[in-house]
This record gives sequence, structure tokens and C-alpha cells, in this order.
Amino acid sequence: MITTIKSKSKGVEVHMILSNYPKLVVGFMLIIMLVFGAVSAEENTGQITLHLAHWDGPGATNPVPKIVERFMEDHPNINVEIQFGTGDYFSRIIVDLVSGTAPDVFLWWDYPMIVQEGFLEDLTPFLEKSDILSPDMYFPQVRPYSGLVNGVTYGLPHSFSPRAILYNMDRFDEGGVLYPESDWTWEEFRSIAKKLTDPEKSYYGFSFDTGIYGHSGYIWSGGGQLISEDGRQVDGFANSQDTIDAYQWLADLRTKDMVVPFSGALPQGAGFATGHIAMVDAGHWALAMYPEQNPNLRFGAVLPPRQAGKELQTVIHSSGWVVCSLTKYPDEAVKLLEYLCGPIGHSEVARIGWALPCIPEVADEFGFWNDDLKLPFLQSSQHANNVHYFLRNPIWSNTIEPILQRELDTVFNGDRAAQTALNAAVQAAQAILDRQK
Repeated sequence: MITTIKSKSKGVEVHMILSNYPKLVVGFMLIIMLVFGAVSAEENTGQITLHLAHWDGPGATNPVPKIVERFMEDHPNINVEIQFGTGDYFSRIIVDLVSGTAPDVFLWWDYPMIVQEGFLEDLTPFLEKSDILSPDMYFPQVRPYSGLVNGVTYGLPHSFSPRAILYNMDRFDEGGVLYPESDWTWEEFRSIAKKLTDPEKSYYGFSFDTGIYGHSGYIWSGGGQLISEDGRQVDGFANSQDTIDAYQWLADLRTKDMVVPFSGALPQGAGFATGHIAMVDAGHWALAMYPEQNPNLRFGAVLPPRQAGKELQTVIHSSGWVVCSLTKYPDEAVKLLEYLCGPIGHSEVARIGWALPCIPEVADEFGFWNDDLKLPFLQSSQHANNVHYFLRNPIWSNTIEPILQRELDTVFNGDRAAQTALNAAVQAAQAILDRQK
């Protein structure tokens, strides 16, 4: 059924994505056709309505409602209806795009996948006319993550979060260990983690994200890569010696040194905020999240460690606002982007504090460079020199990454050596890449 959906843009990637969610797709299609009809219908009154989609809910940590409220105050002829995230946001947007009922403006991250289908508006001509927006106004490390595809601007940044190491001061004090400093090596880090680990007390030195996206900074710092810059080769990259060694080092922290807990090793509810984890690799959102869990928590932040003799490489999490190419109101949609992606929007992001503003002047205005906790995250962003894998090939997220992740999970669980697992992953993934047109 899904392969017979009629759309202006029917690419292999879209059908592959939709086939992963058959029941969800059919449900969304029926709801969309019966309820919504045409998007952004023009009314006789001269009023227009823009539809905006965001994957978060309407809670206090979401900056979007206040930004939109300010926009509508300044543009009384434009109404903006916000569609907050419910269920599988990703699949819902894909279905809306294929059915021609997508929101005018929506938050996104995996740009190559839908750019190749022609679903996003090229913002270049609109930016040339804007007195507020410019691609050069943002931290340069953020731009590839917010809609820059093959040199063309399809989106602009919403917010971003680099990754850093948070450390529990009480655990360090109890263990008689000096607080870490940002210029430290893997071995110095490993030594500290071992000193702060006591499995009998359910105390562990470290916790990290076993998902490929979050831990990639360690692999890059070790000189490794999972795929080539042009996104066409995993052979010679995912199974290179640097990649194998970096993954084995990361896995050994758990399987040999025992400084990282296995699933189920911690008491229910235990973690960094309770003192059971001494150090955690986390995004900027953790600065707000952990104090909510424990208001008495004392913690600091430093840059991630680097491999001795090599440059530190880090990961950025970011998303961007895009304009659907099917919108009837591209000029008005870009005016909305001037608020979401300009100083007004990024000031609201900074005020809420879960993510960082992408405009350096806003970070300066809020004094973030003088904040001991925020500074390491801003510094971390300066080391984000690698464009992440999903931006290199549109089939990465749904096809190539799952193959690699399955094999890497066996490494992190101690079932296989990194070399064995990565060689197996390369054999399967490269065969798919070789058939990609």
C-alpha cells in the first residue's frame, strides 16, 4: 500500500523510511486527509495562517511559544498555529511531506534525507533580502548541523548543545581526588575513573552514550571515522586501526576496567545526580536536568579528554528551522524564521537555559563565557571539526547506522572484540553503499 502513495516527490529514501512505519503511516494519512485538508488556507479577511511543528511539548522549557507570541504581536495579519510534538514526530513529518500537508515551518535535523526529495525551500534568496538573518551570524561549527547541504542553506539554527564532562564534586572530595582540568588525556581520565569506582557500593567512575552519535567525539579524537567524508565508503574507515583502537579503548572502560556500569548494575533511580556516577559525558541540557533531580548537587564541567599526541575532537547536537517547499507563504514563513533564528529567538533559548544560543553575541550578552559551567561547553564547540555522519549520506540514519550500531553494541557488552565487530559491520554496510546510486 505504501509504495503506491502519490506525491510530487517519490524517492527511494522516502519509501524506505515509510516502510519502517506502515501502521503509523496509514493512520497519519487518514487523519491528515480527513481533518486538516489544505495547509495555510488564505482567508478573505487578509489574515493568513502559518503552521509550525516542533518536537517538544508546550512546557516551560520550550522557547517556541514566547517567540511565536512576540512574532504575532508584531505581525497581526499572520496567525501561527503550533503543532507540538506528539508520538513519532519524525514519521509524522515524513508522512505530511509526502501527502502535501506538511507544516509551513518545522524543526528538523536530518536534512540530506529530505533535501534530496525536494521538500525544503532554498533560503538563499530570502536571506539576501533579510536585514536580520545571515548565515555568518552563527557559530561556524553549528552551520553544518542546521540545514547547510552541499553549500546551500535549507535551514537556520534553533539552538545547539556541545558535549562536555560533568563531575560530581562530592564524589571527588570523598575519594581524595583532585578535580579534573580541561587539558587531560585518556589515560589521566581512565586513572581517575578507576579511583572513583567501587562496584560493591554501586559507585562507578564514568557513564557515556553507547549510541554512535553521542560518543563519536572519542572516536574522532583517536583518529577514527566510521565513514568517509563523501559518505560512500565505510571500508577503510570503520575498520581502520585508529577506529578499532578507539572503540576498543572506549569499550574496555566498561568490560575490563569496570568503571562504566552495565545495564542493571545501578539501583533504580541511581545515577550522576545521586552520586553513583562520578563523571558523565553529557550535553548542555544536563546543566538544567541534574539540579532538578537533586537541588543539592555540587558539580563542575570540563572538556572531554583527548588521546595523548592528538587533537581533541567533539560532538555537537543541533537542530534547525526549515521552510517546506510546498508552503503557500514562503515570504511570511521566512519572516517567522527571523524571530525563531534571529536574536529574539536565541535570546529566549539562552534565557531558558536548556541549550545554548547559536549567535555569539547572544552568548556574550548573557555572560556565558564567564560562567564556569557553560564555558566548557562553549569551548567544546570550538573542537567540533567533524561533520557528523548523517550529514554525509542521506541513507546513514535509517540504513547504515543501524548495521554499525548492532555490531558496536556487542563490543560495549563485551561479547566481541572491536576488530571482529567492525569488520562484520563493514562487510554488510559497504555492500549497500556500493549499490547506492
